[in-house]
Amino acid sequence: MVRRLVPLAVVVLVAAAGLRDARAQAAPDAEIKAAFTAFVDGVAAGKPLPASVELFTPPGHDGGEPLPDDLAPIRKLLDRPRVKVRALVVSPGKTAAWIAAEITAKVPRDGKPKKESLRASAFLVKDGGAWAVRATHWSAGVKNVVDDGCGALHFEWEIERGVPARAEAPVKAVLDAFASYEEPKPLVGLLSDERRAFVFGSAPRETFAGGARIKSLFANWDVRLLYWDQDRPGLPARAGLAPGGDLLWMTAATTVTRMCTSYRSFFVLAKERAGWRIVHHHYSEPISLD
Repeated sequence: MVRRLVPLAVVVLVAAAGLRDARAQAAPDAEIKAAFTAFVDGVAAGKPLPASVELFTPPGHDGGEPLPDDLAPIRKLLDRPRVKVRALVVSPGKTAAWIAAEITAKVPRDGKPKKESLRASAFLVKDGGAWAVRATHWSAGVKNVVDDGCGALHFEWEIERGVPARAEAPVKAVLDAFASYEEPKPLVGLLSDERRAFVFGSAPRETFAGGARIKSLFANWDVRLLYWDQDRPGLPARAGLAPGGDLLWMTAATTVTRMCTSYRSFFVLAKERAGWRIVHHHYSEPISLD
């Protein structure tokens, strides 16, 4: 009888230790979701943006500025918003994380508010023991429509530039890949194999998960950099690096030539064994919030 109880006790102890490990692992995810939800609630309540925020791309913002001048149009979309997490990944150093989520909202469609979800991406850092939003991109889905009256898109707008020196190399690699016309497409080589990789496309219901699935998409999608004035110093992007140096966010202007449409594009890159790889994309077209 004793011999039977000893291994059982060991199993119970191991299981209990495993449960503690699982809870410890889950804790950062819960904290990050809570921090982002509190940020959303703050926007809905009309609170000013926290000082930690470096970038906020809202649904109706079509320029390259890092922050909107007025949150009132965005606040009108939110009525007791609820956040649904689609993907959440913490950096290996536990100093940063990215989240892809949906936020319940009332989006103006043909002059009337329609209940639907905003797509939201956010980059958070551990700041003074608490998680804080550093960059975020929100959008509403816009149906894919080919513009028959296509003009010179590259003269329309450009991201307000700002790339830290330590992030220049990986950011430039991404920009070079989007600007390239080589085959096979260099961009596919910069996409992560991470199973939790996630993409928000610009159109409604365009959500894609898993590194393999996303690579297959971009092998066929012809997404390009909108414009790059090589005579102008600096990179046509804005970016921020995690305190631990293992995760970064960036934003740039892209286009799909056959659609004659430009996209505000947000990316999260993770430093993997093979080098910096894109783990999250978010593409959007601005909409009217009137």
